[in-house]
Amino acid sequence: MNPTILTREEKHVIGITFTANVTEDMGKKLSATTTEALRARKNEIHNQVGEGEYLIQIYPDTADFDAA
Repeated sequence: MNPTILTREEKHVIGITFTANVTEDMGKKLSATTTEALRARKNEIHNQVGEGEYLIQIYPDTADFDAA
């Protein structure tokens, strides 16, 4: 299977940032709580394109970060 490269129009991403490992996220339900907080403020986001929501998880690229 070969990857496909798609070129898309630029999009701006609005969100809430937090740093946690998977265990902290699941235990404290951080993703769910953060998603609900963003949904509660959705009417403040002008010029929305579509109704989609994306959960983007970026883990620190450091030797001391424990993803578990």
